[in-house]
Amino acid sequence: METKKLLKVGEFARLCHTTKETLLHYDRKGLLQPRYIAENGYRFYSAEQFFDFDMISLLKETGSSLDEIRENQDNCSTLEYINFIKKRVEMLYAEHRKIIHRMHMLTDLATIAEQALTVEFDRIFFEERDTESIRYYPVNSEKMLTREDSVECYSSCLMYDLDHGNTIYPPIGMIIPKEYAESREFKITHLFSKASGGNDMTVKEIKKGRYACLLHKGDMQSHKAALQRMVISIVDQKNTIDSDIYVYDQMNCVLMDKNGSYTAKYEMKII
Repeated sequence: METKKLLKVGEFARLCHTTKETLLHYDRKGLLQPRYIAENGYRFYSAEQFFDFDMISLLKETGSSLDEIRENQDNCSTLEYINFIKKRVEMLYAEHRKIIHRMHMLTDLATIAEQALTVEFDRIFFEERDTESIRYYPVNSEKMLTREDSVECYSSCLMYDLDHGNTIYPPIGMIIPKEYAESREFKITHLFSKASGGNDMTVKEIKKGRYACLLHKGDMQSHKAALQRMVISIVDQKNTIDSDIYVYDQMNCVLMDKNGSYTAKYEMKII
């Protein structure tokens, strides 16, 4: 066979920006075999086989195994092969959505952490906020009194979201009902997360309006005292609490110190 127009393994490897070892591996797998093998064992490829290599690389990068690619190569002129490619496209779109979601999560977590590091603690400030839908979950109030036991509640909340096909967005927060806060009782009855679709009906709204806010860092006892001081100050200023108290976790997976101090943001609507 005329080999002048064919490429040796090294030449073809350079053309494809790969290695001889990769080409030999593809040959053994039956994926991309040389166009011609000389009597002395030298392997030769045609330049057009670059496109075969490129398709293998593309499918491999999208998550297809070499065995899947080889199995579908036999159907390369049928609708079955086209459907195989379409499935890879669907998987890429799904992965793209996951990546975008993770980007938003990390961006939100970074913003939360930055605020916790820059805002003055134990000083009441005010924010205007729009209506927000949240998904909420009842929890054991006694378990929420210690950071160690509360982990079980957080874990159950996350698993519930995943089991119901819900997208999880930070921060995960806690709810102290208005009546408990007004009576100076630190009783957490629910966990909540931002609602973003899903299959359950446990969704409610955080009302639009003016919110009194406070960031505090400390252990559980100091958080109880901080909320009591906040409520007293709000009432002394002739304001009326018009919502439950929403307690936002401030990315304590990063900010929690060795002494068990954690940071939380308290928000309550006032009129």
